[in-house]
Amino acid sequence: MIFRRYESLILLSASLVSEQVEAFKSKVDSILTAGGGQVIRIEEWGRKRLAYPVRKDIYGYYILYDYRARPELADELERNLSIDEQVTKYLTLVLDKNFTESALEAVKEALANEASRHDKEQAQPSDAQQTDADSDSDAADDDRDDSFADDDDEYSSAMEPLNAPDDQSSQDQSSEEQSSEEQSSEEQSSDDRSSDEPN
Repeated sequence: MIFRRYESLILLSASLVSEQVEAFKSKVDSILTAGGGQVIRIEEWGRKRLAYPVRKDIYGYYILYDYRARPELADELERNLSIDEQVTKYLTLVLDKNFTESALEAVKEALANEASRHDKEQAQPSDAQQTDADSDSDAADDDRDDSFADDDDEYSSAMEPLNAPDDQSSQDQSSEEQSSEEQSSEEQSSDDRSSDEPN
């Protein structure tokens, strides 16, 4: 017999209460175990907002099943999901086409190790997390000190425009002097031309 590894994501109606969700889960478990399948893991993602309305619902309840079964059993599960009124949508993927017993044990062991590591992280904050919290407070103090330095820079840069008009006015005066000299030279040249003309 060829066993495969499947993953089925099931979207239930969000209006279901917890007792109905548990009854649905036990129904799926019984279908899988009766057909010779083995459940690897079940993840309840819970109630989530949908990207678009499905059957006029904008929320749905997600459950992910990871299991080992024969292809006929996966078809039977999908048939049951398609006729169940509580199921809004479902999607089944084949993760491994030849999923042996040794591969099943390796996956279960990896999942158990991951769960125990996650539990340890949740149980006690690590020294690295404490160090991160301390460094965050130090960084906040440094940011406050930098903001005072930035204020000084802003003050000095704000004062520069007050000095700039004096420089600008001196440039304006020199340009005015140059233009007045040009005008006087033009007037003089025009006077010279007029004096050269005969009356």
